[in-house]
Amino acid sequence: LLASGDVGGVVMLWDVQQRDPVLKMPYIEHVGSLGPVVDLVELERNRILARFRDGVVVYWDIRSANACAVLNLSVAPGFCKMGALASAEVQAPHPLICYSGDENGNSLAVVELSKTSTNSVAGDVNECKHVAQVSVGESLLTSIACVGGCTNDQDFGASILTGHEGGELRRWKFSVSHEHAQHRLRSSSSVRPFSVPILALSHHKSYIVCAGASEKLFLINTEPDQNQNSMRIAKGMTLRTPGISDLSWRPDGKVPSGFSPFY
Repeated sequence: LLASGDVGGVVMLWDVQQRDPVLKMPYIEHVGSLGPVVDLVELERNRILARFRDGVVVYWDIRSANACAVLNLSVAPGFCKMGALASAEVQAPHPLICYSGDENGNSLAVVELSKTSTNSVAGDVNECKHVAQVSVGESLLTSIACVGGCTNDQDFGASILTGHEGGELRRWKFSVSHEHAQHRLRSSSSVRPFSVPILALSHHKSYIVCAGASEKLFLINTEPDQNQNSMRIAKGMTLRTPGISDLSWRPDGKVPSGFSPFY
């Protein structure tokens, strides 16, 4: 299935083979019109987060027709994308949501979705527990333009990726101490492939693909080299027109249809 969101605020699921819509996100009466959809995140299997331009975030469990709820998140209006860590990746009872923590993009915030009942009535508010927040700087160049590509590997552990207005890509290590019920975020590595804002991120195994307001795409290798540099540009390519709003990977590990595969 393929999820889509449009400028009218409608979120749909599509059968890719039949090219027909199969399910529509329920309408939430007490919220009314939500405006354009600016981001869709697969939280866990069969669960989707939809973020709207006015800052509202809706949780949708597609297994139940009415399992659709507004999250109590303080997300600033705009186009900044979110990320997620599945509960299994961080050995937590519930999935984690990562997003820009303020309207200026000067902080990275992580919350735990503490209620994910599939029996909730459309419009119920799902509670989110704040678990971590860190400042990323106060200048326009360091402010967050997108969050995504949240990764988890055996050597590094759970991490979160942020793209910044000045073209920098950062990797944040997310650690959990269940004994002391503490969560910690710290910047571990970075690379600056652009001089323009990074608008889209996606990861596959040890690679990250990122793009932004220019005509460039860059492939970033996160495996340490001989000098122990854990983030470096592996390859780049130039598109015909500038500006990319979103990226993902095909199951075979190649850049999605419409772009030339990196490998």
